[in-house]
Amino acid sequence: MTAGRPRGAGAGLLCLPAVVLGCTLDLSPKHDCRRPADCTGNRVCVAGTCQPPDTVDGAIPSPNYVFVTSAAVAIGSLNVAGADQTCAAAAAAAQLPGQFRAWLSTSTTDALDRLQGARGWVRPDGAPFADTLADIAAGRIFNAAFLDENGARVSGLVITGTAVNGRVDRVLDCDDWSAGATGRAIAGTTDGTTGVWTYFTTLPCSEPARLYCFGVDHFTTVAPSPPRGKIAFLSNDPFLVGGGLAAADAQCQDEAAGAGLAGEFRALLSAPGLSAASRVQVNRNVLWSRVDGVPISRAGADILFDATVLLAPLNVTSQKRYMDASVFTGATGPNAAGDPPQTCGSWMAGSSATAGRANYLPWWFATGDAEPCTSHTAAIYCFQSD
Repeated sequence: MTAGRPRGAGAGLLCLPAVVLGCTLDLSPKHDCRRPADCTGNRVCVAGTCQPPDTVDGAIPSPNYVFVTSAAVAIGSLNVAGADQTCAAAAAAAQLPGQFRAWLSTSTTDALDRLQGARGWVRPDGAPFADTLADIAAGRIFNAAFLDENGARVSGLVITGTAVNGRVDRVLDCDDWSAGATGRAIAGTTDGTTGVWTYFTTLPCSEPARLYCFGVDHFTTVAPSPPRGKIAFLSNDPFLVGGGLAAADAQCQDEAAGAGLAGEFRALLSAPGLSAASRVQVNRNVLWSRVDGVPISRAGADILFDATVLLAPLNVTSQKRYMDASVFTGATGPNAAGDPPQTCGSWMAGSSATAGRANYLPWWFATGDAEPCTSHTAAIYCFQSD
C-alpha cells in the first residue's frame, strides 16, 4: 500500500482524531473498498481501504490509478490523442479522479515517457501496481492490472505497441496507429506482470482491443504492506536436477535462511504418485504472501487447486527479484500426481519435466510444454510448510 498508515487487521473500524478523548470510531460500511466510489468523505481507495486524500497536514498522499478499459477500441482508427480521450471518458464514468494517459508508444514518444512526472500507481481496488517509472521499465510490477475502471476483473489482451522496457517497437505499432494500417502491434495481457503485462503477443491492426490507462497527477510512493500469513517465493537460483525432492527442499530452505525467512520450506514439486499440493497440505487454506508482501491468495482460498483464485503471480524470488521464468512443477496441476516422464525421473535424471511460467497466471503451474531436465534456467516454487 502507499506510504502512511497501514491497513488494520480487522479492516472494519478506523480510529479517527477527535477534539477530546483521543479518537472516535468510523463505523462507515464503506471503510473497505474495491473502487473510489466506495469511499465517502472525499477519501480515496488505497490497498482496499478508504484513506484521506492529499492534504497539507501530513495525511496520506493520493496515488495514481491504473486500469484496463472495459470496452475495446478499434486499433485501425486509433491515435494517441483519441486513446487518451477514451481513458479520460472511462475514468470519469467510473468516478476515478485525475488525468489519464493511454499506455501507447509512437515513433516519437515511448509509453514510459508519457508518464513522466508521475509516480505511484494502484488499481481501482487500491492494490499497488508499481512505484516508479524505473520499476515499470525493469518489470518490478506488484499486481497484474486486470481490473477495469469499474473494478471488474478483465482477462485478455491489451494493445500497447510497447516492449517490456516501456519503449516503442517501431515495427509493431500499426504504422504509428495509422488509419487502415494492415500490420500488427504489440499486445500485453492482463493476466501477467513482469514483461508480459505489456508484451505477450501481437494483434492484427484490424482487431479491436482494450487499453491500459494510467493516472499522471500524483508523485507518491507506493509499496505493498509487509507479508502476512505464510510465505511463498520463487527460487532465486535455478534448480539443477539431481538429488530428488530432498535436493529441491534443501535449496528452498537454504534460500529462505539466506533471506532471513523463518520456518520450514519445501519445493512445490510433484513426484511419481505424489502431488505437489500434498507436500504443503498443512498450510493449504491460509493466506499466502510473496516476500514483497503481495498476497497471492486470500485466507481460506486454496491456491493449490485452481489458478483462477490466484491474486498475483508467484514470480518474486527470495531476494525480491521480479522474474519472467520457467518453473519446474512435474504435473499438469498442483493436485495431480506426477510420473517419471513429467518429473525428470523423480528429479534425479531424465529428458524433460512439466513446467509453468511464473509471471503468467493461467500458466503458473503448467504451460503445456516440457522443460529439459538439463535446463540451467528453470526455477522452483518454495512454500512454507510448518
